[in-house]
Amino acid sequence: MTFEDFDKWQAELWAECVKMRDTKGREYSHEKDRFANFNRLANELGISNVTVGWVYLKKHLDSIASYVKDGKTYSTESIRGRIVDAIVYLTLIGGMIEEEGREACTRCGEKHYFVTEKCNDGILPDLPPELGISLSLQAINKSDDKTL
Repeated sequence: MTFEDFDKWQAELWAECVKMRDTKGREYSHEKDRFANFNRLANELGISNVTVGWVYLKKHLDSIASYVKDGKTYSTESIRGRIVDAIVYLTLIGGMIEEEGREACTRCGEKHYFVTEKCNDGILPDLPPELGISLSLQAINKSDDKTL
């Protein structure tokens, strides 16, 4: 696969992740809080919402590992669908960790895990404009925006 072909494939995959985030996220949370379903189950079981996210993610990682080992899927969901789900769960786990602000940023010293306007030095890539997806930090903070 050429670099250009991979970039196009990856951009299409990101678009699928955004669509998944926007549809299933609203379906599962039933609220304005993106992590509501994780928080409900965490409170019910006495564990962290990150742990709940990990359990959900692990199911998809196990399926991907099985595909890597055996070269086939054993359900009706495609391996691409499992990969999309895993990416979305990773971003949800990342968001829950960010919300908790567990440790100081190595770039600016503030309590957050991920890059913010204050500490970004151009490390966020630009995606092809035809996808309508932006990795701008302003867009990341807008929950109603259709960007990453």
